[in-house]
Amino acid sequence: MYRRYSLTLLAIFTFVSVKLYLYSPIELEKNENDNIDLLRIFLEDHNYTSKKILANGAHIIKYYLESDQVDNLSSLNQNKPEFYQRQNYKYVNIEEVLRQRFYEIIIISSNSDFNELSFKKLINFGYKEYKIDGFNVYINQSTLN
Repeated sequence: MYRRYSLTLLAIFTFVSVKLYLYSPIELEKNENDNIDLLRIFLEDHNYTSKKILANGAHIIKYYLESDQVDNLSSLNQNKPEFYQRQNYKYVNIEEVLRQRFYEIIIISSNSDFNELSFKKLINFGYKEYKIDGFNVYINQSTLN
């Protein structure tokens, strides 16, 4: 009886282990890296290394694009997302800066607080929208070739 109980536990443990292995977060990490690779390939066509970039999660974009030309974009309110940047330890609304098209490329991750209203603002400011897996990318129309 003890042996049968041990074999049952071993079978359950093996089954759970195999299931966990098949649905492990490693696959999610791979997909995220694939999205970053797609973004990088897309931006290479737009000569991103010589452009001023604004991105939420800028530290991640800087790392993968190997660029120091990336400034951070923030939203302070999930219900009413607006464009902010941290300057001198304060969050400053940068909507006017975006209206002036200071940034040539804006990258917003799909899981951010920004919504369709925010995206429409960028389009109205003169940015062209591109959807890459995991990202919305906006490129200043005056810099398009």
